Amino acid sequence: MMNDNFRDYATILGQLITISLILILGLFLIYLKIPGNGGLCDPEQIMYVILWLVFLTIDITFIINSLIYYRKRKWIKYRIIAAYSTLSIVLLAFSFRWLIIHFYYGNATYKIINDGVNEDFISINIVLYENGKFFSKTYQNCENENTGTYNINGNLLILKFNNKKHNFLGTRYLINDSHLKCLNGTTDVKLIMKE
Repeated sequence: MMNDNFRDYATILGQLITISLILILGLFLIYLKIPGNGGLCDPEQIMYVILWLVFLTIDITFIINSLIYYRKRKWIKYRIIAAYSTLSIVLLAFSFRWLIIHFYYGNATYKIINDGVNEDFISINIVLYENGKFFSKTYQNCENENTGTYNINGNLLILKFNNKKHNFLGTRYLINDSHLKCLNGTTDVKLIMKE
């Protein structure tokens, strides 16, 4: 009898620890999917992959465990709720960025990229959305994400950043055909604007 009580308490404690880990790791991965939060350097990307592997391993193990106990008819309602909740967190962690971009940013009107010809291996990708918002990813050893609003006034593009901008980006660009010239940036990266 005492052995059964101990087993029940150990099971409940194990379930609480597992669910807590799933929630903490899942919410952290969801947070990184929010545009502007996902900039990582190369060593951090390795840790990010390891974090995903740990998260998915715990989730899959928990779902299999829930299915086994469900078939044994133990804690049936809890197992159903736990399995659906875990699957929801996994799906959110995978698709949260797409959902935010689709519903909050909307349709893209212009994409700005560098022409790819530079010695410093700089990658710049800025997407301007129809609602006046933008999202940019810049990469040189470290990935940096920026969000903000923009305004096109004649042939002048003005970017207003919500977070600290990358050194390769400026706030004012002169539009000449499809090429952009930065008027106040620290580097002279050649940018092309595409519809």
